[in-house]
Amino acid sequence: MKLADFSSPFLVLVSHAIAMGKGVMARSATDSLYSTNGNSTHVGAVSTKKAKRRLDTDGFAPLSCNANLDTTSCASFTSIFGNKAVYSSRLIVPCGSCITMDHPGPTLTFGDGLDIHGKLVFPDRYELIVRSTMILVQGELHITAVKPVDGNPQVKFVMHGDKDEFFEPADSNSNICGDGLCEAGSRSITIAGGKLSLRGVPAETPTFMNLYDMDGDSTIILPDSVLEKWEPGARIVITSNTQAWWADQQRTIERISVAKPGFVNIELNSPITRPTTVKDDVGFSVEVALLSRNIMFESEDGGGHFWVMQTPLVQQLIEGVEISNFGQQGRLGRYPLHFHMCGDVRGSIIAKNTVRNSNQRCFVVHGTNNLRLEDNVAFDTKGHCYMLEDGIETGNEFVRNIGIRTGAPRTIIPDMGSNGIESDGLPATFWMTNPHNTWIDNVVAGSEHTGFWFELLKRGDRKVDFPNLDPKTDSIIKFDGFVAHIQNGIFMDNPINVEVDRSEEVHLLNTSIVGYSDGYKDTVRQGGYGFALAPCGNRKDELLGLTFQSTNPWIYKMESEFNGVIMDNVRFSGFSRSGCGSYSSIDLASRLDGFKTFEMFSSFTDVTIDNPDSIDFCSGASTNADDVYVSDVHGTLFGDRGPSTLLRNSAILLHFVDESKCTDNNEKCYSYCEDTCFRTVFYHVSQSQRNVYALKVCDRNSTSNCVEVSGTVSRPAWPTRFAVHVPSGRQYNAFFVDANEKRVYPDGVQITFKDKLCPSAPNEVDISLLGSGGEIAPPIANPTTFPSRPPTLRPSSGGVESTTKLSTSAPEGAQLAPDPSLAEDRSVPSLSVGRSKWWKWFPGWSW
Repeated sequence: MKLADFSSPFLVLVSHAIAMGKGVMARSATDSLYSTNGNSTHVGAVSTKKAKRRLDTDGFAPLSCNANLDTTSCASFTSIFGNKAVYSSRLIVPCGSCITMDHPGPTLTFGDGLDIHGKLVFPDRYELIVRSTMILVQGELHITAVKPVDGNPQVKFVMHGDKDEFFEPADSNSNICGDGLCEAGSRSITIAGGKLSLRGVPAETPTFMNLYDMDGDSTIILPDSVLEKWEPGARIVITSNTQAWWADQQRTIERISVAKPGFVNIELNSPITRPTTVKDDVGFSVEVALLSRNIMFESEDGGGHFWVMQTPLVQQLIEGVEISNFGQQGRLGRYPLHFHMCGDVRGSIIAKNTVRNSNQRCFVVHGTNNLRLEDNVAFDTKGHCYMLEDGIETGNEFVRNIGIRTGAPRTIIPDMGSNGIESDGLPATFWMTNPHNTWIDNVVAGSEHTGFWFELLKRGDRKVDFPNLDPKTDSIIKFDGFVAHIQNGIFMDNPINVEVDRSEEVHLLNTSIVGYSDGYKDTVRQGGYGFALAPCGNRKDELLGLTFQSTNPWIYKMESEFNGVIMDNVRFSGFSRSGCGSYSSIDLASRLDGFKTFEMFSSFTDVTIDNPDSIDFCSGASTNADDVYVSDVHGTLFGDRGPSTLLRNSAILLHFVDESKCTDNNEKCYSYCEDTCFRTVFYHVSQSQRNVYALKVCDRNSTSNCVEVSGTVSRPAWPTRFAVHVPSGRQYNAFFVDANEKRVYPDGVQITFKDKLCPSAPNEVDISLLGSGGEIAPPIANPTTFPSRPPTLRPSSGGVESTTKLSTSAPEGAQLAPDPSLAEDRSVPSLSVGRSKWWKWFPGWSW
């Protein structure tokens, strides 16, 4: 599914549950980021003071003793420290000094870690393997390794050891952890007030691109931008083009030669199964990503972790680095690359790196603002991958990153109180907790559960530390041009393609949704890939195109009233003879959550469907969802009919409709009424009212022709309002009655007219509210709602893959409890837009 042009002020909320997985590991307080590790703390050769949990200041600052550091003339490492192969005590590069690494190698071991107070330089073309228990940068680490990438790292760090390491901050940061120590953790790369300048690829090295073509089964054809950047020996991965999110193909480059102008032939070390190329279908072509880099950080068993620790206002450059077997599963704050509570780091760049074989997460931005992550590759990782951790992060930019094979971890970080419930059991390649950031041209190429997930939460300590923060009401900067494929399929051959769960103003544009494609039918018949099933799987369950389960509004929506699903130029096909238990191109799901009203008013423009009988409103009808209608603006849903309405065939909606204009499908619980447009108006009653009211609507010219509409004033905790949905062709009067059918007028009634979703819908003058004496009641100002501009889902050109631009008004955060009965449910929707704060789990591709 291609998704693009996501740029709007508000954002669709996430609708996923929190799954805890099978192996949640209990974690003691000694595992905190600043832990005591008991009464006696081991800190190598430095100190035995007790470690501090939290910093006493806002963070680490550059060391003042480096203020006049002369970097034009650096001493050699061997002239200062000698050329021993092993240094058993912690080695400290002195503050105020510049050292150039010239150790003869091939391996240099630091048995108790390397602590850089000054500046340590690894010059270009210099090769060394460094083994250490900890790398601590309080000064500056500068590595240049810009040869063409050939699979042989120029500088390789191997992290080892089992104990947690601690350190005393140097010089001007000396008391930053109070009278205690700061914890670095085990097998760590820790930046504490220091600066990184790491360049591990040639300039303008492409990190991934679409596969253009193939020549035979072991030669791929790519643009010639890889020339003199990728070399024989480098490892690459070709993303999956099947429904198996794990079915990528790794190979080694053996030879590169010029093909036709603008392209090169890359011969691989072994044949591959031919995937879809640009020449085959530009909309479905796979990606080829470079995994190797010239600077590498690797960990032995247990995983390492790499973090920039509370270091604001220092510009970091981490470019062309390969990080393998990092992340410590089940441990909070132990990730492959982690900016931890750094505040403003504008100017810092994380680019062209690879995180692979990660045990826990990938690129984690926590309490950090204005960081740019660009052209990065994540491969074979566990848990959420590119992520904003706590919902307080803003101004960050995620540009053209790719995640390949995002899987669930065996052990999930437990709720420590400081973090809240973690949802990595339902891993998302991009997990986003605050919309006020930028995402452009990012790619999901194989996720076990979710591609892009907006889960707008204030988590753990952030509720206390930032009491006025609410990511649910923050604005999105930009979300544009993103691609998701092999997330249990695309908008084709998925058990659930698009799921809207109690969200508002969701726009889907220029999209094709295919239930069961002919090509995939052939694959299933032939037993292709060894696992291919009908889209609904073995359970013979339902196959859904668009399903909306929206109660609008609901308890946490502050009584906002916005439209539901707005579709423009959307094509439904392949929803018949599916081999599934049932199939629906457009499905009204059953979900009321205690409301006496189920209001969903949507608009379709130039939407077509090849099988009208695949529309199904019966699930919603089973729970008395009686007031749901869709304005078919141009009447294209069932052909060229002119402005029309698709509606639940309920008495409350059909009461004023000219029956001669309607085609009923009672088996599917809907009617389609030509030359008919509906309008909605809400009458709010103050929550202070305790009387039982009903609202009746009558034909203004036939006062005996009336219907009682839905609404409630049952409990102050719920929206107290009445909804009037009436068709064109008449004028109407509405009035309240009490339990004795006597006309009354409640105090403080507020009136809200919804926009006309269809051109001939009734105007405001056509619908009047009468007072107890029959007079027209004056309207009171509308109730408070969130400001909104329409959200949009919009494709880029070409193919049937779906492209998305999206936002919502009044989005809510998702903090859900797992439903164990659904733990093995594999019907993952390709796209799910939904609600939060509800005790139900439903899987999917989500916002």
